[in-house]
Amino acid sequence: MNEDDSLDQALDEAGVDPAMLQRFVDYVRASQSLPGAIVGAVLGAVLGVLIWMLLLIISGRELVLTMCLVGLLAGTGARRLGRGIELPYGAVAAVTTLVAYVVGRILTVAFILSVRFDSTLLERLQAPEFFDMLRGLMDYLDLLSLGGGMFIAFRVSFRRVRASEIPELVHESYSATSSA
Repeated sequence: MNEDDSLDQALDEAGVDPAMLQRFVDYVRASQSLPGAIVGAVLGAVLGVLIWMLLLIISGRELVLTMCLVGLLAGTGARRLGRGIELPYGAVAAVTTLVAYVVGRILTVAFILSVRFDSTLLERLQAPEFFDMLRGLMDYLDLLSLGGGMFIAFRVSFRRVRASEIPELVHESYSATSSA
């Protein structure tokens, strides 16, 4: 007995019509929006970086685990606006988290240098010691936090269909396919 046969048997035992299930899956796939996932992930990541910078300003220290929050917000944004169930939606959220990390790290170093040398952020971004400090501040905890944030973003970004939603979505998918 192969995997397809066992799936068909499980569907039969559950009383699920395979054709109806296929229409449902097609309907869910058709409601995905990759541009929406990109916008949602970017909005979530921007919000996460703003919270990261706010925590940095308030505490005067960098909190390493904020990347997990950035990943959570990027993944949630991708899920809400993208409604994706396929791999590219998770990849969008994870890559957006990586970009947010780079931007957040640059802003963190610029903030630390501007406080230390009593200058503006823009002046510090142009300072020769900027990239040396950027490299010097990275350690294994940053990479671990980044990996955790990217993993969280990836996992959270996929649409989850609740059991309570299935009858309504099946009805919508049936209506959409029967009227076409």
